[in-house]
Order: sequence, then structure tokens, then C-alpha cells
Amino acid sequence: MRVSMLKGYISKVYFSNYAKRWALLFLGPPGVGKSVSVREAAEGIAGKLGKKFVYFRVHWKNGRWIIENVDGDKDIFEVLNNHENYFVLVDVRLSQVPPEDLSGIPRSLEKITFYEPLAWVAILSVCPGIAFFDEFTQIERPDTQSASYQLILDKMAGFVGFNKDVLVVAAGNRPEHSSVAHLISTGLAGRFKFIEVEPPTVDQWMDWMNKTYGDKWDKRCYAFLKRFESEGYLLQVPKEPEVLHQYPSPRSWTETALELKEGFDSDDDLCGLLGVEVGSKLGAFLGLPIDIEGYIAKPELFLELSKRADRGEEKAIDSQYMVSCMLGSWFIQHTKHCEKAFKLLDAMASVQHEFVVITFMVMGRGMKPAQVLQRLFSYNKHYQEILEEIVLE
Repeated sequence: MRVSMLKGYISKVYFSNYAKRWALLFLGPPGVGKSVSVREAAEGIAGKLGKKFVYFRVHWKNGRWIIENVDGDKDIFEVLNNHENYFVLVDVRLSQVPPEDLSGIPRSLEKITFYEPLAWVAILSVCPGIAFFDEFTQIERPDTQSASYQLILDKMAGFVGFNKDVLVVAAGNRPEHSSVAHLISTGLAGRFKFIEVEPPTVDQWMDWMNKTYGDKWDKRCYAFLKRFESEGYLLQVPKEPEVLHQYPSPRSWTETALELKEGFDSDDDLCGLLGVEVGSKLGAFLGLPIDIEGYIAKPELFLELSKRADRGEEKAIDSQYMVSCMLGSWFIQHTKHCEKAFKLLDAMASVQHEFVVITFMVMGRGMKPAQVLQRLFSYNKHYQEILEEIVLE
């Protein structure tokens, strides 16, 4: 299952009658978006239920235990005492917790010993939500592993059961993707629905970036990934189980695109987030001297690029993708005068329709792209066929 489908799938399972009785285990390479998808799904479910979403992160502030939240800090007892108003996502990184963080703290009262539940367990015992156990296959400690089994088998932590409207979700990597990943027992495996998670396509990653960050990221990263889509630069998990360098993944590409927007464009920055091979190649790509106004004024320049590309000139091919990307940004800034660049679109379409599609993918959704599309279709109805998928979405 593509990671772009996880959000909708989790929501479908949550609102089902039978499917949500099973715990879900998402398995896939690191950095493809499993954890982000779970959080986005939880936020969406909270909205559908008409409840306030709480991402469970507790800290001590002004003499009170506070839960950090997007709409302001919440006193933990406010949530506990008014649990019917909240939908909670608890995210537990199992590779980092001792067993007592799962079962509770032993306490004695009148010569009777019991486990006092931790805050996240108390919250899940009364609130609907998602109990998300990340890095499930990376647990090193046997006692933590044993304690974690109860979370899945019984939907309990210690002697406290979860609310009936809590969905249990786990995520992890396979041994080929992580040197610390382990297989799990057949008995525990029998309680999971296993979902193999595939990374997004370049276009899906681009669409998510536009929805999440709008214009606050450097969209030349998308042009680069489209240019070298066959090389698989969006995700390249190292073959070695242990490394001392970064590697390309949807997560590291997201960080790269955001940092480039803030001016972190040195080779050290790029290689530090993407590895030496891909980072260096991206740096060379970003250094292309493209004057988008010049191409708009003289569309025949794009046709000259095409001739050079046909002769196998790598920089000419790179430049075609860069022009396509930069034209999308130009349209957003010059929507009122967008017709000025339609001749350049004609030249691009005559070479390859993909270049036109890239331009409008860069623009994303919204009023300005819609205005440009409307004027473009009035100019030439043939573009409706080229951009059919974008328009339908």
C-alpha cells in the first residue's frame, strides 16, 4: 500500500465494525511517512467525530502537568475529566522505553501491591483515540518486548484496559531496512493485520508537500526528482545495516526542501541531508543559470534546449525540467498576466507533455492555479486533455 493511502485506510478501519478489532502493523523502509500518516489520520478522525484532537505530549509547566496541543496547552486533568470531548493520539517509541513505562509503577496500599498506570494509559482508558506503537520491530530489551505484547494481545497496559474506541496501530522496519529490526513471534503475528507500506511516488510526495507547506518549500526539489525519477532518488536506503551518513528518503527530502527555502543551499547542507552522491547532484542541478523571463520572451529557446537534449546533453535535459518548475512559480506570482507565458507552454507541449504537467503540479491547488487553468483552456482547449488528471483531482 502506498503511504499516501494510509491516512484514508486508517480512518476506514477506525469507523468499521469488525476491522478495527485487529491491530495494524505497518512495515516499510524508514523515512517514508508512516508516523506522519498515523497522525494525519488521527486528526481527520477527530474532525469527523466532532472532537478536539490531542497529540499526547506531557510536560511540567507552572506547577501542572500539561499536554501540548495545536490549539493551546491542556491540563491533563481537563482531558481526563472531560474525556468525551477529546480524541487522543498516543505515540510511544517502543525502542526507547523501559518495561515499567508500559505496565505502570508498582505501588503498595494496605499491604496490597498494584500497578499505578502512567498518564498515557489513564488517558487511553477513558478517551477514544489511537494507540500508536512506533519502532515495534526494533525493541532491544526482552522485558520491554514481553510487556509490549500485552498492548497488542489484550489492548491493555498493566492491568488497565484501553477504551473500546481505541485503535491499536504499530509500525516498524524489516531487518533488511534496519540492523536492529527483529522478527516477532508467530503468536503475536497472529494478532496483527500486516500492511506493507511503499514510499510515495514523486508526484504524491509533491502533492503532500503542497498541501502541508504550500509555497514554504523549494519546489526545485520536485523538478530534480522528476528529472531523475527513474534513478529512484526519492528513497535510497543504504545496503549497509549501519552507516554514518544520511540518505535520500521522503523525510530527508522534506527537510531539504524546507531548508533550501531558508537559504541552506551549500554542499554541506545538501550532502548532510541526502548523502554525498545525491546531494552533490542536486547542488549542480540548482546551479543551472535559468532566466525564466528570457524563456518567456523567447519560447524558441526551449526548442533549442530540446535539440541539445536530443543530442544527449545532460545540462540541456536538466534545464528543461528546471524551466518547467520555475514557470509554475512564475504563474503564481504573475497570475493576472499569465497569458504572457502561454507561448512558452506551447513550446514545452510540442516537446513533451510532461513538462506542462510539471509546471501545474508545482503550482498546486487554489484560486491562482484555477485562474491560470481557466485562461489557458480558453486559449487552447487541447490543454484540457494534457492536464486532465490535475483538473479531475
